[in-house]
Amino acid sequence: MIQPNSTLLSKRHVRGVSLVETMVGIAISLVVSLIILNVLADSETQRRSSTGASDAVQNGVATMYKLDRVLRMAGSGFTYQQGLAYGNNAVTSLPDFPVAWGCQLSMAINNVQVYPRTTAFPAPFAAVDRNNLRLLPVLAYDGGGVNNSTSDVLIVMAGQSSATGRMAGAESDKSAGADEAGMLPNEFRLGIQTVADAAALPRNPCWIDRLASTYGATAAITSNAPVPKDPTYATLSGVVPEGYVPLGTNPILSMYGVNAAEQLIEFDLLGLSGTNARVSSQNVVNMQVLYGLDTLGAKAVDTWVTPAAANYTPAALSDGSAAAAGQIATILAVRLAIVVRSSQPANSTPGPATLVLFPDQPVGSQSTITFTADQQRYRYQVYDMVIPIKPVQRFLRS
Repeated sequence: MIQPNSTLLSKRHVRGVSLVETMVGIAISLVVSLIILNVLADSETQRRSSTGASDAVQNGVATMYKLDRVLRMAGSGFTYQQGLAYGNNAVTSLPDFPVAWGCQLSMAINNVQVYPRTTAFPAPFAAVDRNNLRLLPVLAYDGGGVNNSTSDVLIVMAGQSSATGRMAGAESDKSAGADEAGMLPNEFRLGIQTVADAAALPRNPCWIDRLASTYGATAAITSNAPVPKDPTYATLSGVVPEGYVPLGTNPILSMYGVNAAEQLIEFDLLGLSGTNARVSSQNVVNMQVLYGLDTLGAKAVDTWVTPAAANYTPAALSDGSAAAAGQIATILAVRLAIVVRSSQPANSTPGPATLVLFPDQPVGSQSTITFTADQQRYRYQVYDMVIPIKPVQRFLRS
């Protein structure tokens, strides 16, 4: 009897995976892969959106903190108090008044005049009047543009002297051992060209210089002799101020604006850091300014206007006239709005095409920013803040 071959039978019963089964398996794998890729893509979109929003928030907070800190000091340190003596000479002929406000600022660095400037300021400050830079607590240049969409420029000035409120007399009036009204080495001074006429309008020019590092230390102060000065910041030959207002070792004379690269640029008019312009913040899209006015004399803001409003343009506030002084005195606050964006695109679908700043104000005071299709892919945050300004018309005795 012939026995069946077990090996042959096992081979007959073995069968492989058919083509249909293979294709079904591949299809299932593709579906699962697509699901996983979609989940990963959604996760990445959510991550970018969350990270972008966080970046914008952090950037905006940091930027507003810087501007808020500077603006809250605007207007301080440029006043003097009547009757406070310099050496043996009390300045009693003038009333309590912010004597320096409105004067045309002049300065030389290394014996070369830098203000008034011979060339225009660089972008984004090209609109600033290079020939008429006035000493003011705050001044804004309207950017203009379609629907007021171009960023404004903000100028802030303040002194930080421990001797604020005292005015130093002319060097030719000092007695031996006089200490320039409590000034310190390396302290900047604002020189009033003619003290007797300093309160008159229009304002006279004023000069900025700085005491030397040796002042009050190794250099003896003799009667009616020039005090040691830093040769880098010195008045030009022939300019002899008759009185000085102490400004401190690190006064603030800065301009702020947004450039085409969406950077907030700070321009230090004194160049204390070795360069004038530096990047203060990244990814800042726009900055707009409104003046808060006290038009009713109630010591409270009752009206908001743009820097392009009649009587509040830079030209109107910078002519050194009595009218300009009166207009400056009505500015009690600044309303500042900045727009910051995420550092990378965060939206797969376009966001809003426009953004309105100061929506609670009349249309003429609003700013409407229009975004391109590519710009709409970023996340944006708007920061709107009101900062009080030290009233320059009131100087309280200490």
